[in-house]
Amino acid sequence: MPRPTVRGMFVDPPKGLEVSFHTSSTDKFLQARMVFQDCGLVLRHFRSSQDPYDEDYDLGQRELLVRAIKQIKNRLGVNSLFFVEDTSLKIDALSLSDKVVPGLEVKEWFARTSFADLDAELRAHGNNREATVSSDIALHVPGLRRVVLIHGDTSGRVAATPPTFARSDQWPWLTPDTFNGWFVPAGASKRLGEMSFEESIEHDFRVRAFLKLIDRLEEYAAILNLSGTSYSVRRLRKETDGPSLFGSLYLVIGKMCAGKTTLGQYATSHHSYRFIEASSILRMIAERDGITAPNAFYLAKEVLERQGPDIVAREIVGMYDPAHDTVVTGFRTIEEVQYTRSHLPDCKVVFIDASERTRFERHLARGRLDEIQTLRDFQEHDRRQWAFGLLPVACDLANVRIENEGTMSDFHAQIDAVIRRQYSKVPGVSDVKPQGSRLQETRVFRCLRALEHFDGPVSCPQIAEWTERETPPADSEHVERISARHVNWVLRDIPELVRRIDARGDRVRYQILPAGRAYLEAVRSMKD
Repeated sequence: MPRPTVRGMFVDPPKGLEVSFHTSSTDKFLQARMVFQDCGLVLRHFRSSQDPYDEDYDLGQRELLVRAIKQIKNRLGVNSLFFVEDTSLKIDALSLSDKVVPGLEVKEWFARTSFADLDAELRAHGNNREATVSSDIALHVPGLRRVVLIHGDTSGRVAATPPTFARSDQWPWLTPDTFNGWFVPAGASKRLGEMSFEESIEHDFRVRAFLKLIDRLEEYAAILNLSGTSYSVRRLRKETDGPSLFGSLYLVIGKMCAGKTTLGQYATSHHSYRFIEASSILRMIAERDGITAPNAFYLAKEVLERQGPDIVAREIVGMYDPAHDTVVTGFRTIEEVQYTRSHLPDCKVVFIDASERTRFERHLARGRLDEIQTLRDFQEHDRRQWAFGLLPVACDLANVRIENEGTMSDFHAQIDAVIRRQYSKVPGVSDVKPQGSRLQETRVFRCLRALEHFDGPVSCPQIAEWTERETPPADSEHVERISARHVNWVLRDIPELVRRIDARGDRVRYQILPAGRAYLEAVRSMKD
């Protein structure tokens, strides 16, 4: 490989990248700076009296680097383009299938190991002298939530004799005082440490990683200098903005395997809609904030409990571009729908319904969740999703309802009808007119309104008495009265919105939950 040459993207355009290398090793930085300089890119060195991050080798290479980036950001508040590098070594004769020796501990291993010790150990293992040296880089790009990982390696062998050459004054990383002095790269006759800089470029593991990093930075430099015809500036929506005059926004809700994702994908491929899955946004939030859980249900529960039941909607509203038609699928909470409606009042809620049998058959055909094999497992999954609060009252909050019981072609026709707003022309699609006043007359709303009035748990007779007292006289003829027995029947069917308290020797009591309050707010905000 010839010595790297200057790349025009780093020197010609008006905008240039500022890149820093966080390392406590001066020799590493000097080598990196030389490679970067040959390519026309200036590299800055973060100097510190201590290592810029802790090296916990038990984490493994990837996790060690990801945590290093996070630790540097937390400690120094760095919000610039920077990278870290870590070196590892595998000596084949000493490594096992599940353990690389010395692995990430190459510095410590080299400090306590003499060439004679290693030579004797290799000869005891059949004199297999094969080895691989690796360089792994983690790049932090401001605004990019994931860390960019880059890998370079060189295979070769451990030399048969100890090094006798002197350290290079000009290129201090080419030295007999590191494993470079013991290592002969594949295809070479010299040890890596005794090569000239030009010779080493072809074989050096770290140079290979640096050049891959520079390739990536060249792409970033090109993007940084794009002409105005290659990008658009998204107009950020403010809370004071009125209704959108641009693209349509559909919020698609429904149970598992009802057809939410299919609708989003079809709207993207056949109607050029932008498709956002709430579950993907939730996973992004979890990764960004370091939240983990054993499965998707508990991850959603943990994120919503920590960040608020409307956190996913807040993220989506923030990224929403009114210039594009958009479909959002998979909201779980009433608060998510209510937050989106309050900020984007032109949005439409589409509720997709399908029978349990139909949905279970689709699940089996799809085969995505291995842990759900029986109908009972499927029903339990439904109950867990209902617990977030939205699905039990989805019909009340919807603008459009789709009965998805037919073939895929039937469903595509239904989707076309929704997007073209031709609801009456296709079977199974109905336009649900908002009826906030009617919903406020229902037993569910009136019982929840009573619970909202009280500070703590109250009994069914107290709730019935309050609803009787608060029913306007003008409505007495067409608003059905609620007895204490009816209160219990109504509230026990919505455990997602209220908490039932059973105490021995005491009457059953109920207390409103945040989802119940969100439902009241949603109904009150609906216009007839």
